[in-house]
Amino acid sequence: MIARVLAPDHRIICGAPTYFERRGRPQTIQDLLSDDCIIYGSPLLDHWTFVDGSSVRLRGALNTNDGDLAHVWALEGAGLVVKSIWDVRDDVDAGRLEVVLPQLRLPPSTIHAVYPHNRLAAAKVRLCVNFLAAKMKHFLAASLRGETNTLDIENEEATS
Repeated sequence: MIARVLAPDHRIICGAPTYFERRGRPQTIQDLLSDDCIIYGSPLLDHWTFVDGSSVRLRGALNTNDGDLAHVWALEGAGLVVKSIWDVRDDVDAGRLEVVLPQLRLPPSTIHAVYPHNRLAAAKVRLCVNFLAAKMKHFLAASLRGETNTLDIENEEATS
């Protein structure tokens, strides 16, 4: 098997405007102690650890091992959730979710392309993986500049 890193997977804390209207917006890591946080994962991740080494143990009535369900609950205003920017970017851009405490960076994971080593398919697979890596790099760079609609692959003319 071959594994190639495509991009960092930055994670953010976010919640719906309806949640903030009801509960207020956290301003510090200590504020998270009194917030409703959506706990998900397998096993359940009941604490968030930040790049600076600080961490917070979460409280929340909603637990799931389904990241998509955690996303839906956040959209419905049930609580705060940590999600990959890849999962929630459209919702953040549309105002359905809002980022909180952006200064508290969470450690990124990485997105990999994993594929079998096969000489016959290698060229096609390598082209696809290179394309994905380039698109993800472009998306992340544009995202850091605050641009939206940067991953429109279907409507973009081929430049290579």
